[in-house]
Amino acid sequence: MERLAPLVHQAYVDKQADLRNPTQSALATAAWDEMSEFYQASNRAVVRDYPVKLALVGLDWRRSDNPVLHHLTDDQVSLLAEAEHRRWSHFQRRNGAEGHSFVKPWSALGSERGLDRSNVEMMARALAAEGIEIGDPADTKELA
Repeated sequence: MERLAPLVHQAYVDKQADLRNPTQSALATAAWDEMSEFYQASNRAVVRDYPVKLALVGLDWRRSDNPVLHHLTDDQVSLLAEAEHRRWSHFQRRNGAEGHSFVKPWSALGSERGLDRSNVEMMARALAAEGIEIGDPADTKELA
């Protein structure tokens, strides 16, 4: 968790740079160690939700000495990005930050959707960096 959460934040920083920081967030340039515990916890929550997201599209994960990088389909990324936005919105409200300008329905977002898509798209890379492979649970390899 502590190795993956900073990767999630770095993906956010990179995507914010690509999108020219549509949220106007100071976090878009913040180093991991500069963030408050709330924002670090927000990134950990992204990682904690990986099993839920994988289950939503019928996938699981397993340990691997040589993880194969799994590529989600565009439909899977779209579905999971919307789920990620809902998860993030609930996290914000549950932790007292419901006034955030992007705590709103997925349908009301514009280019900000790219931030949620980025979280989903980097999931396989982050897991692979830790020796975890995404795959079909029916596969005969041992599941983690």
